[in-house]
Formats: sequence, C-alpha cells, structure tokens
Amino acid sequence: MEVIVDGAAQPPAGDWPGNVFDLVVAIGQKLHAQGRSIMSVRLNDDAVSAEALVDSMKSKPLSSVQRLVITSENTQKLVQESLSEIDRSLPELPVACHELARVFQSESPDAGYEPFERLAAIWSTIKERELMIANAMELSLEGLNLDDQTVRGFHDDLNGYLMEASQALRSRDLVLLGDLLEYELAPRAEKERTIVALLKKEAERQAG
Repeated sequence: MEVIVDGAAQPPAGDWPGNVFDLVVAIGQKLHAQGRSIMSVRLNDDAVSAEALVDSMKSKPLSSVQRLVITSENTQKLVQESLSEIDRSLPELPVACHELARVFQSESPDAGYEPFERLAAIWSTIKERELMIANAMELSLEGLNLDDQTVRGFHDDLNGYLMEASQALRSRDLVLLGDLLEYELAPRAEKERTIVALLKKEAERQAG
C-alpha cells in the first residue's frame, strides 16, 4: 500500500493499524501535533468526503487499498481563512431576516419561500464553520460565553427557532414566520458578529 501525505511518500510502518480509517486517524493525529489539519483524503484516486469517511473506511483493510493520498494545511491559516469567509457573509444575515419578514407579510408572500431556504442553508454553513474552527483550536463552544449564555446554547436556541420557522413555512403560517424572522432570528443574526469576534480573539491568542 502506497501512502502519500502532502506529496511525500510515507515509509511502511510496522505499527500501522489494520484498517484504513484508523490509519487516517493516526496520520491526522501526527499532523495535528505539527499544527496541521487534514483537508482531503483520496483512496485509489477517488476522493472521500468527510461525511463518508467512517462508513467507507472503518472496515476496509489496508490490503484492499493500493494508494492513500492525504493533503493537509496549516491549522492557523485554515482558521483565519474560515473566519474571513464567515465575516463576508455576516452582514447579509440580519438584512435578509428583516427583508424576508416584510415579504412574508406582504401581498406576495410566495416570493419569500426560496430566499428563506437559502437563508437557512447559509446560516447552517456558518454554524458548521464556527464549530469546525472551534474544534481546530480545541475550543469548546460550551465554554465560550456569549452574553448570558454559551455559544453552544446560542446554537441550540437558534436551531429551535429555525425549525419553528421552517414548520411555519410548511404550514403557511406567514404571520408567525414573519414574527420569527423579525423578532427572533434577526437579533440572533446580529449576535453572529460577536461569536466571530470571540473566535478571532482566541485565534490571535493561540497564534501568539
């Protein structure tokens, strides 16, 4: 089996684990100690998504794979790039909430359906990025305080309101949906800037 990490062939090791998943984990731990994070994994030239990593590799023996290619990136660089990407999306969130609230309470509420789905998708991506950044910095969102609650608690509350808004959308309760967007989701959209500021402060502290 050929193992290549960041373009460099890795010599066979007698203590390699018996399946591909455990080997990827072991390589990931070694990279982590070097301040790097895995960006992509390829098996026999086929890309493996992070979501499919466990299912596709957990029971796959090393003998069944000819080539494993892993690429990584400096963790601090990834954190900074991800924070910058989130920053660019944040100004849109509260504006979109207020605009959608007006649309759903107008005479043409159907015009807001697709924009609401896009808003929910963008917000979901932002939350995933925040979690990824926190994990990369070994920072618990349960220990990161945002006003009178933790960031984890904020995310849990936000998920609840997004689910309530989605249900209101499906049941065409447009009055409730407009109220949720205006009075619950828009203020929470504003708070995302505070979360990113907290993550930036921690990233700067770790960078020294």
